[in-house]
Amino acid sequence: MDYLDKIFLWLGNSTKTEQEFNNYFKLDYSDNENKKICGFCLDIGKKWYDEDFIGYLKFPDNTDILEILEDVPINPSEKETVIKKCNELGLNTANAVYWYSGEIETPKFDKDYNDLKYIGEFMLD
Repeated sequence: MDYLDKIFLWLGNSTKTEQEFNNYFKLDYSDNENKKICGFCLDIGKKWYDEDFIGYLKFPDNTDILEILEDVPINPSEKETVIKKCNELGLNTANAVYWYSGEIETPKFDKDYNDLKYIGEFMLD
């Protein structure tokens, strides 16, 4: 699969405020040579990411996974696979999601990323 044909997907229940959750993705556009590297960048092993290839949402309440996937550009044929993986992880509902379609090393399944779990690599819709 080409990187433009897939997304990396994270889902979970974040205890962070919406602002704290969003700050994880905040890029530093300053010219300072000691500019801050965002949390997402640190987790994917990059100094920068392409904002055209990312999406993230924080919901006010726990929401059914299938309902969350309606807002994610995932191929509909992949949704059952996502549900199965979430069930394996004990996730029946979530309040946050993010996805990225740029080139990165495959994330680890046993690590928390901004309170979320890496679910896998899926075809883009």
